[in-house]
Amino acid sequence: MASVHPRKNKHGEITSYQVKWRLGGSRGGDPQNERFDDEVSAEVFKNAVDEHGQQWPPGWVKGEGYIDPAAEQPDDERYRFKNYALESVRNRTGVEAYYKSAIEKELRTYLLPTFGECDVRSTDHFQKRTVQKWVNKMAET
Repeated sequence: MASVHPRKNKHGEITSYQVKWRLGGSRGGDPQNERFDDEVSAEVFKNAVDEHGQQWPPGWVKGEGYIDPAAEQPDDERYRFKNYALESVRNRTGVEAYYKSAIEKELRTYLLPTFGECDVRSTDHFQKRTVQKWVNKMAET
């Protein structure tokens, strides 16, 4: 499994994050790493490495990122916020049907118009400023 390690300067301040793993996931695999400026990006990349069997994600170039935009955002419907959120509600246990219905209505009313087609793995779609704009929009209504 890949892991994220904070990198600190001589003053003890975190300056970057490094994702480390062994190629193929075995103890004998060559050590690999990639550096990121923020923890969120490092976590997203770590998950991509884990998803691809401890290999470099397709389309990724070390030190540069994705060179093929289609490789970064595959058209995989299960990662669309709309599908992900609605399935999460449907799979809830220990709640009554009317409660699931109410949650689904709230999702369709408030979240899906803005975030429905977003990829849940994307740090671009869920940046702090994007969410802040959405919160401010909701506060106005």
